[in-house]
Amino acid sequence: MSHPEDKSITKPEVVDEGIERTRDRNIYSPKTDIIEMKDQYFVIADVPGVDEKGVNITLEKNVLKIEAHSNLDHPQEYSSVLMEYGLGDYSRSFVISDQIDREKIEAIVKDGVLKLVLPKAEPARTQMISVKAG
Repeated sequence: MSHPEDKSITKPEVVDEGIERTRDRNIYSPKTDIIEMKDQYFVIADVPGVDEKGVNITLEKNVLKIEAHSNLDHPQEYSSVLMEYGLGDYSRSFVISDQIDREKIEAIVKDGVLKLVLPKAEPARTQMISVKAG
């Protein structure tokens, strides 16, 4: 059981993007880990209550945007003992570099955890450019 003076428990960060929404719910910035491996990056985000139908991932220019819609609701007339995350939707954006092979990005969601696989692009190779007589 947590004590009120326990500083290790943080409240979820509510995102206010200044965008009009059709759902009357808070939007949270999901807690995320980014892991670099030899040939790929992993982005792992906590999105409780979200399944594959509730996730939208877009890549526009260099911005990778994750939007997730939760279908979780508390039962009516509940009494909260401890809440470490809020109910709502999720939004998070990342700027990615040209090191990422955009055509091979994969996303998997399971048990409220979204995992993105961002393969690294192969280094640009030297190319010979043929010259034609004009």
